Amino acid sequence: MADLVVQIKEAWLDHAVPASLDYMDNYTTCLEQVRSFSDALKTLEWPGADTFDDWVHSAPKIWLNKRREDALDQVRNGLSGGK
Repeated sequence: MADLVVQIKEAWLDHAVPASLDYMDNYTTCLEQVRSFSDALKTLEWPGADTFDDWVHSAPKIWLNKRREDALDQVRNGLSGGK
């Protein structure tokens, strides 16, 4: 079951992180849903529920890293285009 948790995190959750402030409402909703999902898994004593809790708790850091990557990509693209 640990593989399923990793697949959910990598295939869905990591891609749900927005690179800008425009989609923060959706991201906030996603965090609330993941928190609820994690709580439900804990009541079922599902192994791996802590992974979702960890993801929610590190959401600000995850968002900042995504934002930083996006900003660096924009700078690189601008420099490579001669701007």
